[in-house]
Amino acid sequence: MWRNLPGDIAAWLNVTGLAVLAGATVYQMMVVVPEYNRDLPNGMIAFAASHVLPANFWTSMAASAAEAMPFIALALNWKTPRKKWLLLSAGLAVAFSLATVVYFLPRLGIMGQLEGARKPSADLQLLAATVREWTVADQVRFWFGILPSFLAAVKAVTLPASSTR
Repeated sequence: MWRNLPGDIAAWLNVTGLAVLAGATVYQMMVVVPEYNRDLPNGMIAFAASHVLPANFWTSMAASAAEAMPFIALALNWKTPRKKWLLLSAGLAVAFSLATVVYFLPRLGIMGQLEGARKPSADLQLLAATVREWTVADQVRFWFGILPSFLAAVKAVTLPASSTR
């Protein structure tokens, strides 16, 4: 029963971290994004000038710990039936992390949402197009990356870790 306690704890912490990430993304899509999408590009200019800095959440220690947890859970559950679901969860986590670095961060710079780059682009057409593209891409990242990663992690914790292969 207590044999794989570290693996159980890591798997559940992984689920918890992904649940927070999914919840934060839903909040962002339903509350934050409509605020600056309402009157493009003026809404984004006003949002960038506000005291709200989304990077405070995404770069917090909790977010960093949540990013590491899929790999810790995978390592501690390597010889269990959970392995394939944790591999899927971790693989999706890597994919959406890479997408964030390669695609989303440069656009956040254009939108004035990065610390040190709090001024959105002066090219208003570019700014409006970037916000629209980013909004759609963020929904794709949620539905095809974050949510499936969370669901795979949930599936993993439903499997017993006690039976080894």
